Amino acid sequence: MTFERACINNGLIIDTNLLILLLVGYYDIDFIKTCTKTNEYDKSDFIYIASIIKELKPKIIVTPHILTELSNLTFKKMLSGDKFNKYFQEVCALLELADERHIGKDTIMRDSKLLASFGFTDLSIIEAAKKHGYAVITDDNPFYVQLLNASCVAENLNNARALMATIPS
Repeated sequence: MTFERACINNGLIIDTNLLILLLVGYYDIDFIKTCTKTNEYDKSDFIYIASIIKELKPKIIVTPHILTELSNLTFKKMLSGDKFNKYFQEVCALLELADERHIGKDTIMRDSKLLASFGFTDLSIIEAAKKHGYAVITDDNPFYVQLLNASCVAENLNNARALMATIPS
């Protein structure tokens, strides 16, 4: 199944760093370059992910592990006061539309070597994608390879960047 077809038919899991990029971009696209959690990305990365959502209209899927990482990495660490409240409203607006899939600890802990290499969040993503046929987008090269090894449908933002760089402007 293609990435596009998996998104449309089943849903899309956005790896945590790219989910943060998406949320920061929705909050303020100019903040992407100055935010400590997204400054390695640029506006075109945000636009690419946002265009997948706009064009394919996939159901966004999260696991409790993704939500925990999102909270630990961003809440009250990037912004304060009214700016944090506006960002938090963007987070809530997106997450209200998302479906949550729980993957139990026993499933995640089946392979201790993989768990040691990738952690709870990434393994929850792999297991949810395998079980439900979700597409996954990431920019983590080793994780992308592991997704493919697990027969998951995945896209690597780095590959998309390389492809876009070959297209004349």
